[in-house]
Amino acid sequence: MKRLGLIGNPLHHSLSPEMHTVFLAENGIDGEYNRLETEAKHLDERIFYLIQNKYDGFNITIPFKADIISYLTEISDDAAQIGAVNTVKIRDGKLLGYNTDGIGFIQSLLNKNVGIENSSATIIGAGGAARAVVFGLIKNGIKELTIINRSADRAFALIQDVRKLTRFRRAKYIEWDENSIKQASQDTDILVNSTSIGMWPKVQDTPVLFEKNMGNCVVVDLVYNPLKTEFLKMAKDRGALCIDGLDMFVYQGVEALQIWTGQEIKFDYDKLRRFLIQKLENYGRS
Repeated sequence: MKRLGLIGNPLHHSLSPEMHTVFLAENGIDGEYNRLETEAKHLDERIFYLIQNKYDGFNITIPFKADIISYLTEISDDAAQIGAVNTVKIRDGKLLGYNTDGIGFIQSLLNKNVGIENSSATIIGAGGAARAVVFGLIKNGIKELTIINRSADRAFALIQDVRKLTRFRRAKYIEWDENSIKQASQDTDILVNSTSIGMWPKVQDTPVLFEKNMGNCVVVDLVYNPLKTEFLKMAKDRGALCIDGLDMFVYQGVEALQIWTGQEIKFDYDKLRRFLIQKLENYGRS
Protein backbone atom coordinates (compact mmCIF):
# COMPACT_ATOMS: atom_id res chain seq x y z
CA MET A 1 0.00 0.00 0.00
CA LYS A 2 1.22 3.49 -0.88
CA ARG A 3 1.58 5.68 2.18
CA LEU A 4 1.47 9.37 1.33
CA GLY A 5 0.77 12.60 3.14
CA LEU A 6 0.99 16.37 3.42
CA ILE A 7 3.25 18.26 5.84
CA GLY A 8 2.58 21.88 6.69
CA ASN A 9 0.83 24.17 9.13
CA PRO A 10 -2.06 24.91 9.05
CA LEU A 11 -3.64 22.18 6.93
CA HIS A 12 -7.31 22.12 7.87
CA HIS A 13 -8.36 23.89 4.64
CA SER A 14 -6.15 21.88 2.29
CA LEU A 15 -7.90 20.00 -0.51
CA SER A 16 -4.89 17.76 -1.19
CA PRO A 17 -6.10 14.75 0.84
CA GLU A 18 -9.49 14.75 -0.89
CA MET A 19 -7.94 15.18 -4.33
CA HIS A 20 -5.33 12.47 -3.91
CA THR A 21 -7.92 10.07 -2.49
CA VAL A 22 -9.82 10.51 -5.77
CA PHE A 23 -6.65 9.99 -7.84
CA LEU A 24 -5.77 6.80 -5.94
CA ALA A 25 -9.27 5.34 -6.30
CA GLU A 26 -9.68 6.21 -9.99
CA ASN A 27 -6.32 4.65 -10.84
CA GLY A 28 -6.82 1.48 -8.80
CA ILE A 29 -3.93 2.28 -6.46
CA ASP A 30 -4.10 0.87 -2.95
CA GLY A 31 -3.00 3.79 -0.83
CA GLU A 32 -3.70 6.53 1.66
CA TYR A 33 -2.95 10.26 1.80
CA ASN A 34 -2.91 11.83 5.26
CA ARG A 35 -2.87 15.32 6.72
CA LEU A 36 0.27 15.62 8.85
CA GLU A 37 0.04 19.05 10.44
CA THR A 38 3.43 19.79 11.93
CA GLU A 39 4.90 22.51 14.12
CA ALA A 40 8.29 23.87 13.06
CA LYS A 41 9.96 22.58 16.21
CA HIS A 42 8.76 19.05 15.39
CA LEU A 43 9.83 18.88 11.74
CA ASP A 44 12.81 16.60 12.54
CA GLU A 45 10.54 14.20 14.39
CA ARG A 46 7.99 14.22 11.57
CA ILE A 47 10.58 13.34 8.93
CA PHE A 48 11.92 10.52 11.10
CA TYR A 49 8.36 9.26 11.64
CA LEU A 50 7.67 9.13 7.91
CA ILE A 51 10.84 7.19 7.19
CA GLN A 52 10.31 4.77 10.08
CA ASN A 53 6.69 4.17 9.09
CA LYS A 54 7.57 3.35 5.47
CA TYR A 55 5.94 6.34 3.80
CA ASP A 56 6.51 6.44 0.04
CA GLY A 57 6.42 10.22 -0.16
CA PHE A 58 4.77 13.42 0.90
CA ASN A 59 3.84 16.90 -0.23
CA ILE A 60 5.19 19.81 1.74
CA THR A 61 3.62 23.22 1.97
CA ILE A 62 3.83 26.45 3.94
CA PRO A 63 5.94 27.06 5.95
CA PHE A 64 8.41 24.25 5.12
CA LYS A 65 8.96 24.39 1.33
CA ALA A 66 12.46 25.83 1.76
CA ASP A 67 13.28 24.24 5.14
CA ILE A 68 12.89 20.73 3.74
CA ILE A 69 15.82 21.21 1.35
CA SER A 70 18.39 20.61 4.10
CA TYR A 71 16.93 17.12 4.65
CA LEU A 72 17.25 16.00 1.02
CA THR A 73 19.73 13.59 -0.49
CA GLU A 74 18.86 14.77 -4.00
CA ILE A 75 16.95 17.73 -5.43
CA SER A 76 15.56 18.07 -8.95
CA ASP A 77 16.77 20.82 -11.26
CA ASP A 78 13.35 22.48 -11.19
CA ALA A 79 13.25 22.57 -7.40
CA ALA A 80 16.82 23.87 -7.19
CA GLN A 81 16.02 26.71 -9.59
CA ILE A 82 12.82 27.63 -7.78
CA GLY A 83 14.46 27.33 -4.37
CA ALA A 84 11.55 25.41 -2.90
CA VAL A 85 10.28 21.83 -2.74
CA ASN A 86 6.66 20.75 -2.65
CA THR A 87 7.03 17.01 -3.32
CA VAL A 88 9.34 14.50 -1.64
CA LYS A 89 9.84 10.88 -2.60
CA ILE A 90 11.25 8.51 0.02
CA ARG A 91 13.47 5.79 -1.44
CA ASP A 92 15.57 3.48 0.73
CA GLY A 93 15.23 5.91 3.61
CA LYS A 94 16.53 8.84 1.55
CA LEU A 95 14.58 11.96 0.59
CA LEU A 96 14.41 13.09 -3.04
CA GLY A 97 12.96 16.56 -3.57
CA TYR A 98 10.92 17.96 -6.46
CA ASN A 99 8.81 21.00 -7.28
CA THR A 100 5.71 20.29 -9.36
CA ASP A 101 4.21 23.80 -9.23
CA GLY A 102 5.80 24.94 -12.49
CA ILE A 103 4.58 21.84 -14.31
CA GLY A 104 1.12 22.36 -12.81
CA PHE A 105 1.02 25.97 -14.00
CA ILE A 106 2.14 25.13 -17.53
CA GLN A 107 -0.40 22.31 -17.80
CA SER A 108 -3.16 24.70 -16.69
CA LEU A 109 -2.29 26.88 -19.71
CA LEU A 110 -2.00 23.98 -22.14
CA ASN A 111 -5.34 22.65 -20.92
CA LYS A 112 -6.93 25.87 -22.23
CA ASN A 113 -4.89 25.75 -25.47
CA VAL A 114 -2.84 28.79 -24.50
CA GLY A 115 0.26 29.26 -26.64
CA ILE A 116 3.43 29.87 -24.63
CA GLU A 117 6.26 29.76 -27.15
CA ASN A 118 7.21 33.22 -28.45
CA SER A 119 4.61 34.90 -26.20
CA SER A 120 5.18 37.55 -23.53
CA ALA A 121 4.19 37.21 -19.89
CA THR A 122 3.87 39.58 -16.95
CA ILE A 123 4.03 38.17 -13.43
CA ILE A 124 2.65 40.07 -10.45
CA GLY A 125 4.73 38.99 -7.46
CA ALA A 126 8.21 37.55 -7.02
CA GLY A 127 7.79 34.93 -4.29
CA GLY A 128 7.98 31.14 -4.46
CA ALA A 129 4.89 30.76 -6.66
CA ALA A 130 6.21 33.40 -9.05
CA ARG A 131 9.55 31.59 -9.30
CA ALA A 132 7.77 28.35 -10.26
CA VAL A 133 5.77 30.20 -12.91
CA VAL A 134 8.80 32.05 -14.31
CA PHE A 135 11.05 29.00 -14.69
CA GLY A 136 8.16 26.97 -16.09
CA LEU A 137 7.48 29.60 -18.74
CA ILE A 138 11.17 29.85 -19.68
CA LYS A 139 11.41 26.10 -20.10
CA ASN A 140 8.42 26.23 -22.45
CA GLY A 141 9.70 28.95 -24.76
CA ILE A 142 8.34 32.25 -23.44
CA LYS A 143 9.81 35.17 -25.38
CA GLU A 144 9.73 37.98 -22.82
CA LEU A 145 9.06 38.29 -19.08
CA THR A 146 8.11 41.26 -16.92
CA ILE A 147 8.15 41.05 -13.12
CA ILE A 148 6.06 43.48 -11.06
CA ASN A 149 6.67 43.36 -7.33
CA ARG A 150 6.46 45.66 -4.32
CA SER A 151 9.99 44.71 -3.26
CA ALA A 152 12.43 45.67 -6.01
CA ASP A 153 15.20 43.68 -4.31
CA ARG A 154 13.19 40.46 -4.46
CA ALA A 155 12.27 41.03 -8.09
CA PHE A 156 15.87 41.75 -9.06
CA ALA A 157 17.01 38.65 -7.15
CA LEU A 158 14.61 36.56 -9.24
CA ILE A 159 15.84 38.15 -12.48
CA GLN A 160 19.45 37.57 -11.47
CA ASP A 161 18.70 33.91 -10.75
CA VAL A 162 17.04 33.61 -14.15
CA ARG A 163 20.15 35.00 -15.85
CA LYS A 164 22.48 32.85 -13.77
CA LEU A 165 20.58 29.57 -14.08
CA THR A 166 19.29 29.81 -17.67
CA ARG A 167 20.22 31.40 -20.97
CA PHE A 168 17.13 33.59 -20.86
CA ARG A 169 17.94 37.31 -21.00
CA ARG A 170 14.62 39.05 -21.78
CA ALA A 171 13.39 39.53 -18.21
CA LYS A 172 12.78 42.97 -16.71
CA TYR A 173 11.38 44.57 -13.58
CA ILE A 174 8.62 47.19 -13.42
CA GLU A 175 7.83 49.10 -10.25
CA TRP A 176 4.55 48.17 -8.57
CA ASP A 177 1.93 50.84 -9.07
CA GLU A 178 -1.56 50.97 -10.53
CA ASN A 179 -0.51 52.53 -13.84
CA SER A 180 2.38 50.11 -14.37
CA ILE A 181 0.16 47.09 -13.97
CA LYS A 182 -2.55 48.59 -16.18
CA GLN A 183 -0.02 49.31 -18.92
CA ALA A 184 1.58 45.88 -18.60
CA SER A 185 -1.83 44.23 -18.97
CA GLN A 186 -2.21 45.96 -22.33
CA ASP A 187 1.24 44.99 -23.57
CA THR A 188 1.44 41.33 -22.55
CA ASP A 189 0.00 38.05 -23.82
CA ILE A 190 -0.20 36.33 -20.42
CA LEU A 191 -0.82 38.14 -17.12
CA VAL A 192 -0.40 36.18 -13.88
CA ASN A 193 -1.25 37.13 -10.31
CA SER A 194 1.10 34.96 -8.22
CA THR A 195 0.37 36.82 -4.97
CA SER A 196 -2.26 36.02 -2.34
CA ILE A 197 -4.14 39.26 -3.05
CA GLY A 198 -7.85 38.45 -3.35
CA MET A 199 -7.63 35.22 -1.36
CA TRP A 200 -10.29 34.46 1.22
CA PRO A 201 -11.21 36.25 3.42
CA LYS A 202 -10.07 39.48 1.68
CA VAL A 203 -12.02 38.66 -1.45
CA GLN A 204 -12.61 42.28 -2.50
CA ASP A 205 -8.89 42.95 -2.92
CA THR A 206 -7.25 42.96 -6.33
CA PRO A 207 -3.76 43.93 -7.53
CA VAL A 208 -5.19 46.12 -10.30
CA LEU A 209 -8.41 47.72 -11.54
CA PHE A 210 -8.71 46.98 -15.25
CA GLU A 211 -10.22 49.68 -17.45
CA LYS A 212 -9.54 48.81 -21.10
CA ASN A 213 -10.45 45.88 -23.32
CA MET A 214 -8.30 42.79 -22.69
CA GLY A 215 -9.53 40.53 -25.44
CA ASN A 216 -6.01 39.57 -26.51
CA CYS A 217 -4.78 38.66 -23.02
CA VAL A 218 -4.82 35.44 -20.99
CA VAL A 219 -5.24 36.28 -17.30
CA VAL A 220 -4.33 33.73 -14.62
CA ASP A 221 -4.86 33.96 -10.88
CA LEU A 222 -3.08 31.34 -8.78
CA VAL A 223 -5.61 31.90 -6.00
CA TYR A 224 -8.35 29.26 -5.97
CA ASN A 225 -10.35 30.29 -2.91
CA PRO A 226 -12.41 32.01 -4.16
CA LEU A 227 -12.27 30.65 -7.69
CA LYS A 228 -13.70 33.84 -9.16
CA THR A 229 -11.47 36.52 -7.67
CA GLU A 230 -12.13 40.21 -8.32
CA PHE A 231 -8.98 40.15 -10.48
CA LEU A 232 -10.46 37.45 -12.74
CA LYS A 233 -13.99 38.86 -12.74
CA MET A 234 -12.78 42.25 -13.98
CA ALA A 235 -10.52 40.67 -16.60
CA LYS A 236 -13.33 38.44 -17.87
CA ASP A 237 -15.68 41.44 -18.11
CA ARG A 238 -13.10 43.06 -20.39
CA GLY A 239 -12.82 40.08 -22.71
CA ALA A 240 -9.80 38.19 -21.36
CA LEU A 241 -9.49 34.42 -21.31
CA CYS A 242 -9.35 33.68 -17.57
CA ILE A 243 -7.82 30.71 -15.73
CA ASP A 244 -8.29 30.21 -12.00
CA GLY A 245 -5.80 28.61 -9.62
CA LEU A 246 -7.63 25.31 -9.24
CA ASP A 247 -6.19 23.84 -12.45
CA MET A 248 -2.60 24.48 -11.35
CA PHE A 249 -3.43 22.85 -8.01
CA VAL A 250 -4.85 19.78 -9.75
CA TYR A 251 -2.00 19.32 -12.22
CA GLN A 252 0.77 19.80 -9.66
CA GLY A 253 -0.93 17.04 -7.68
CA VAL A 254 -1.08 14.77 -10.71
CA GLU A 255 2.65 15.23 -11.28
CA ALA A 256 3.43 14.52 -7.62
CA LEU A 257 1.50 11.26 -7.66
CA GLN A 258 3.24 10.22 -10.89
CA ILE A 259 6.58 10.80 -9.15
CA TRP A 260 5.56 8.64 -6.20
CA THR A 261 4.00 5.80 -8.20
CA GLY A 262 5.95 5.82 -11.46
CA GLN A 263 2.73 5.48 -13.43
CA GLU A 264 0.55 7.77 -15.51
CA ILE A 265 -2.34 9.17 -13.49
CA LYS A 266 -5.68 9.36 -15.27
CA PHE A 267 -8.73 11.24 -14.04
CA ASP A 268 -12.01 12.81 -15.14
CA TYR A 269 -11.14 16.52 -15.24
CA ASP A 270 -14.68 17.91 -15.18
CA LYS A 271 -15.81 15.51 -12.46
CA LEU A 272 -12.81 16.32 -10.29
CA ARG A 273 -13.29 20.08 -10.64
CA ARG A 274 -16.95 19.78 -9.62
CA PHE A 275 -15.93 17.68 -6.61
CA LEU A 276 -13.23 20.14 -5.48
CA ILE A 277 -15.47 23.17 -6.02
CA GLN A 278 -18.12 21.53 -3.84
CA LYS A 279 -15.51 20.94 -1.13
CA LEU A 280 -14.45 24.59 -1.35
CA GLU A 281 -18.04 25.71 -0.99
CA ASN A 282 -18.59 23.40 1.98
CA TYR A 283 -15.59 24.22 4.12
CA GLY A 284 -12.91 26.13 2.22
CA ARG A 285 -14.15 29.39 3.74
CA SER A 286 -14.97 28.26 7.25
